Amino acid sequence: EDIAGLLFVGLISATENYFRDILGFILSVCPISQSHSADEKIQLGSLLWSNAELHNRTAFEFMAFSNADNINKTINNFVYYQIKKGGTWEAMLKEYDKLCEIRHAVVHSGHIVAGKNAVKLGLNRTKKPLRVSISYAKLQEAGGICTALVQAANNELFEMMVGRWAEKWRALPSWSNDNSDRVFSTLYNAFLSNRDKQNKAISNQQSKNRLMSQIKIDFNL
Repeated sequence: EDIAGLLFVGLISATENYFRDILGFILSVCPISQSHSADEKIQLGSLLWSNAELHNRTAFEFMAFSNADNINKTINNFVYYQIKKGGTWEAMLKEYDKLCEIRHAVVHSGHIVAGKNAVKLGLNRTKKPLRVSISYAKLQEAGGICTALVQAANNELFEMMVGRWAEKWRALPSWSNDNSDRVFSTLYNAFLSNRDKQNKAISNQQSKNRLMSQIKIDFNL
């Protein structure tokens, strides 16, 4: 049970780390995100400790991505984007929220579900404390939820970034057509899962050049 709890916590941690990494990348390349988040504050200790190439990631070092509200607020405040209503990302955030309530019990109260978490999970009141017991099947289910959340977020953020590359960035003084293809390559490589690519787990994957050509047609570039 202890090992299962640690693996469960690791799933949530890996999911949080995905958001820190991808949002740090977006902040490093997207002038719209940079402009919108210019007044946001970061902790000096994070900046002093980190390497230069990780400065954009340190903006999210002190933030917890262990609930849907924090993810929504951070996406809006730093990326200037609203998660699509009724989309897969929004749906999986609701399931992820449940996992985070359970995680609180595992991390902070010896697998015992606290009252606040029980209320948020919609559980019935019991005479004895409720304990979280994570079986192999439940661990796999949690992994499926975290994976689906990351995939949905990754797809939606990539679509957003491609749209900005094709339209909004080109209207900015900093834009250069000479760098257009190189910038697209940077986006493509950042959002493509090398592991899924190697395992042939991506259905209908398009090559970078074919995808870029199709996007240029769609946006009349």
